[in-house]
Amino acid sequence: MRLSKLIFAAVLMLLCSISAAAGFEGTDGVTYVPITGNDYVVDRLDGVPALYNAYDSYYQCSEYVQRYYLEVYGIEMDFSAAGPNIKTDGFSFEAVSTEPRTGDVAYIPAYNRGKSYGHWAIVKDYCSGTVTLIEQNWRWSNMAACERKISWPSASYIFYRLTNGETSSFPSCWAKDAVDQCRELNIGSTLHDNYRKPITRLEFCCMLMETVDCISPYTKNNDRLFLFDDTVSPVISDAVSLGIISQSSCFRPDDAITRQEAAVMMDGAVSALGLNGQNINTNAAPADDTVSEWALEAVENMLSLYFFVGDDSGSFMANEDVEVQHAYVLMMYLYNYAQDYHASTIRLTAADVAPSMWDFYSWEEYFKIRG
Repeated sequence: MRLSKLIFAAVLMLLCSISAAAGFEGTDGVTYVPITGNDYVVDRLDGVPALYNAYDSYYQCSEYVQRYYLEVYGIEMDFSAAGPNIKTDGFSFEAVSTEPRTGDVAYIPAYNRGKSYGHWAIVKDYCSGTVTLIEQNWRWSNMAACERKISWPSASYIFYRLTNGETSSFPSCWAKDAVDQCRELNIGSTLHDNYRKPITRLEFCCMLMETVDCISPYTKNNDRLFLFDDTVSPVISDAVSLGIISQSSCFRPDDAITRQEAAVMMDGAVSALGLNGQNINTNAAPADDTVSEWALEAVENMLSLYFFVGDDSGSFMANEDVEVQHAYVLMMYLYNYAQDYHASTIRLTAADVAPSMWDFYSWEEYFKIRG
């Protein structure tokens, strides 16, 4: 009985210490995840994992911020009492008082923590006055903080943002090789001003037709210009004549293209190029109920070829917009898939192609493997 009381008291003291410390730093909510080994992944942002070791603090809070900006933006940085310091020419950080954005750096000085050292983190999300952080080395015992939440505006935290050019003006690290390869092939050469914006239906179709032409040059048909009421683009006419898209009254050229719409166009291109017949992902989950009936067959074809996958819950996210950088990766996937398809006398396997444009860190490894 005495032993059980001692254990209860110890647990109570630990919980009280966690609550007090969390409250002192302005923490509004946090999930604690048991650390079960070294290099343990607690959370991810843009494919960059927040890591913990079970019995030491090897992965410091600042290490994650440095690694995130190096892997996602190719920027080297260190820290001082004045804030983050950029070592890469052309960029800097500045303290901001506007609403935080995903990717902003968050810092709480030592005096605001009541400790002898400060703490660095990255904004994972912001919504209606609540900032969700991704971080390393914020823990008690063998429990790591995951998606810790703080209020904004904050009297304790300082937020820093990358300046001297928006981060959207260059691609994420997982897309950079695809962008470079597309440029060499003159694919999407006019879409380099904002890689993180949603790509329009016309922009996506033009990129796709440029990719198709690189794989198998086709005869341009400039005569049939009036197939749609809202565009006279000859590229759209070519796409219709090749069977990549279907003719209807409106093409909606300026609308952002969704994942299911992109899947339909990609499926049309695979058919037009004679690349169907492969079923690389034999374990592909069927399309879920986010997919419209008119896109169902195309989506399932693309799932079977690893052009797309769903999220962790199995949702295809059919109506999510496709960003410009995603489109570059898709075009290079199609181009490389076609080269492998024609070079091989046997059926392709999952090892021959990349897993998915939505699996960012796998794409990075894919391009390392391919060179």
